[in-house]
Amino acid sequence: MPRPAWARLSASFPLSAHAWALKQLSSDRQRALVAPRLTAAAVRSRLDETVTPEGWSCQLLPLGASALVCNLTVDGVTRSAVAELPSGAVAGSELASASALAETALYLCAAQFGMAAVGEASWVPHDPETGEVLLDGLEEDEGSGAGPVAASREAVGAADHVPAPHAEVESGPRPEAHQVIDRLVERLRAEGLGAEAARLVVRYGGYGRTPEESRELYGKLRALLVGKVGVGS
Repeated sequence: MPRPAWARLSASFPLSAHAWALKQLSSDRQRALVAPRLTAAAVRSRLDETVTPEGWSCQLLPLGASALVCNLTVDGVTRSAVAELPSGAVAGSELASASALAETALYLCAAQFGMAAVGEASWVPHDPETGEVLLDGLEEDEGSGAGPVAASREAVGAADHVPAPHAEVESGPRPEAHQVIDRLVERLRAEGLGAEAARLVVRYGGYGRTPEESRELYGKLRALLVGKVGVGS
């Protein structure tokens, strides 16, 4: 049964609360698929208003070199998601910056609590050398709710990290078990199994909340890889 306050989480957001997330690059990297998302500031504000600052928390964990795991806890319930940069993305460009990836990870979790963006994904021009995504052509069809125009370029990749005290960002040397899982996930991505690996990581809330869960996650990821290699051999 949903908690009473949660109904307020899904109230519509203004277009100014929206930004764009990089989802995919074409094979020639000349075009990028971008999808609307909510900014971290909008998500944080809605959570503060609905469950108070003490009623929610967020944990971000690096997963390999180009992905983040987000664990968002609201009123004692945790949802997890993985945000990853598409292959070929130019690290540090506006939609592929660390802050943009962190905001996307938070939004993917927030959406599981009913906080949804307005609009559809769109293909736009992409510069394969600089990673610049040209959003100027994305204009709203007035009255249709087609997309987050008010946010456009100003909101994309804004350095609005999920702030303390709500967010815990892993720092310092990572445990060896985490590094092993990272390498395994990268291998699965190379084998075309990135989506399946991400689903497992989400199911375990990142690397697993206990050593036993970490070992279990590793075993399932390994089985996924062995199955792929076995089929292809």
